[in-house]
Amino acid sequence: MWEAIKLGKKLGAEKFDMWGSLGPNYDQSNDWAGFTRFKEGYATKFTEFVGSYDLVINPILYKAYNAVYSLREIYLKFK
Repeated sequence: MWEAIKLGKKLGAEKFDMWGSLGPNYDQSNDWAGFTRFKEGYATKFTEFVGSYDLVINPILYKAYNAVYSLREIYLKFK
């Protein structure tokens, strides 16, 4: 992330979308709170955009991916 910020400054960028932060008045115990605080340290302005969506090209592989992802989430909760 830091290298992208430096490159943007070098190229004269005035804005940098650091996608994925929590909204205003977020819960400090949220897993993303640290990342959001990091971004707030750059005097950011919160702007909300439309969420991201998956473009499903292969429904069978997509279902398999989601099943594995769900199992991963369960595993990580008990780790």
